[in-house]
Amino acid sequence: MTKDRASTNRVRLQPHEREKQILDAAIQFYSEVGMRGTTRELATRLGVTQGLIYRYFPDKETLINRVYEAVFVERWSPNWEEDLKNRKESLRRRLVKFYFNYARVIHTKEWIRIFLLSGFEQNLIQTKYRILLEKRLMPTIILEMRNAFNLGEQDKRTHESEIELIVSLQAMIFHIGVRKWIYRMPVPPDTEEQISIYVDMFLFGLEKLYKNHGIVDPI
Repeated sequence: MTKDRASTNRVRLQPHEREKQILDAAIQFYSEVGMRGTTRELATRLGVTQGLIYRYFPDKETLINRVYEAVFVERWSPNWEEDLKNRKESLRRRLVKFYFNYARVIHTKEWIRIFLLSGFEQNLIQTKYRILLEKRLMPTIILEMRNAFNLGEQDKRTHESEIELIVSLQAMIFHIGVRKWIYRMPVPPDTEEQISIYVDMFLFGLEKLYKNHGIVDPI
């Protein structure tokens, strides 16, 4: 260890500063090596002892849960659901605006890679995030898309197909981030325009679904 690095490591940080330093480093660390990375390896990267990490995060599970909260929960805007319910705008416009803002959050190295790597390693991050979507996003979108077609709030005949359409829309938008941070491939230069195309595909499929079930009259 060089003298300069040793001097840096001896800097005394306030507890909240040290906790944030460890958390920020953990987010980058797990986005690169996956959830199987050890706290010992993380400590080496930080230039601190493993015991120091455990002073702020008692075990690896606690640290990973905090990473999940920081990357997936705290970046979820409380305005998204309310904006989706704003019926002064067309459903199409609301969906485009929401998914454009949503994409700005999820199309980051740490979000995409932690989400994918946690799935490969059977970590609970993907399960927790799916539950978050099922509680906070799916019901709102289903309610608003049924309202846009002047339908009742629920219909058992189409519920599963409606969910499948929303999941497909999410997947298309998510895949832009995968292309960038996993495949290292070029992505569309105008994300909002691409999202608009995906939303149009979604609405076309939704109208077809309702027509096939005789819920809306064919054109």
